[in-house]
Amino acid sequence: MKPAFFLLSILFCAFSSGVAQSSPLLCGHRGGFEGNWPENSLSRFDEVAKAFGDKAFMVELDVRESADGVLFVLHDETLERTTNGQGKIAGTPSRALKKLLQKDPSGKLTSENLLRWDKALQWLAKHPNARFMVDTKGEIHEKVIQRIQHYGLEGQCLLLTFSLPHSELVAKLTSKALISCLVSSESDWDNIRQLNLPSRRQVIYVNDKTPLPLLAEMKKTGVAITADVSETRKNQHAAFPKDYYTRLVAEKMVDILITDFPVEVKGYFL
Repeated sequence: MKPAFFLLSILFCAFSSGVAQSSPLLCGHRGGFEGNWPENSLSRFDEVAKAFGDKAFMVELDVRESADGVLFVLHDETLERTTNGQGKIAGTPSRALKKLLQKDPSGKLTSENLLRWDKALQWLAKHPNARFMVDTKGEIHEKVIQRIQHYGLEGQCLLLTFSLPHSELVAKLTSKALISCLVSSESDWDNIRQLNLPSRRQVIYVNDKTPLPLLAEMKKTGVAITADVSETRKNQHAAFPKDYYTRLVAEKMVDILITDFPVEVKGYFL
């Protein structure tokens, strides 16, 4: 099977019926917040990969640009919280960023360097059962996608977009990667449909504002649904009980579930 269609086949063969699956594809938010590994780090990704074995899984990560145009994996605009650097990543040259060390969840410095986007993609290429959910920070979508294409990994990537202009742009830049579009209302859905994307390439990102009848309507078109749990924000850095996840997946017809605790939640579904 060609790599470009690997992710598509895994996701959409099962979802073509328009019925939510009892076992969603699990996605670790920034790799997940379990254990003592830095967020958005290869050590954290390795631990998730080890836990899932040969099962399919997904890692959500964030990509930002340095002052001289090099791409790194970092959630925050600034460096202080997760590295021993200071200031904004956008104002820091790559030669300085490459020397930075990441912090673990307690704030303790580790021996792991700030992750470059290319290094993350090289890791993905070695893990055929893994996928990346890519949150591009800033107007760097073309650069991010070019590197994905360089490694031939479009079929293992889902690109997040949170506005119609970004959805349109990403759709023009890649014909193979999955595209996630945020839909909170009927008008959002109407706008997304005007893009004329094949349903097999669409993943609809829903939230608490998305009406349940609209979810059912979208599902009938063959798109996949993704939603995040946000345990760290909503449940004081702890996982919810099992029934919370199973109910969420059933009610929102979720195909890709984004969680801060992918390893623990794995036990609820796999």
